[in-house]
Amino acid sequence: MKKLIILLIITMVILLLLNHFNIIGSTPGANLPTPADPLRTQIAAMSLAEKVGQLIIVGMDGTTLNNDTKKLIIDHHAGGVILYKI
Repeated sequence: MKKLIILLIITMVILLLLNHFNIIGSTPGANLPTPADPLRTQIAAMSLAEKVGQLIIVGMDGTTLNNDTKKLIIDHHAGGVILYKI
């Protein structure tokens, strides 16, 4: 009976030490910093006009981009362009 009590005390001391030094009882990598989300970083750097422009989809006649279409994309930050073949 004394051996059992001594074994239990030793086991409890070992478990307490392991828990104290975060060897058990913690999630692996829980103390590591979370990497920044590149998409959130890019959106945070956008102006309001750029964010609103991403909501706009425009349609143009023709199958290639002309100077007017390129200017529209650059100046108004159009989020999407559809080229129609008529």
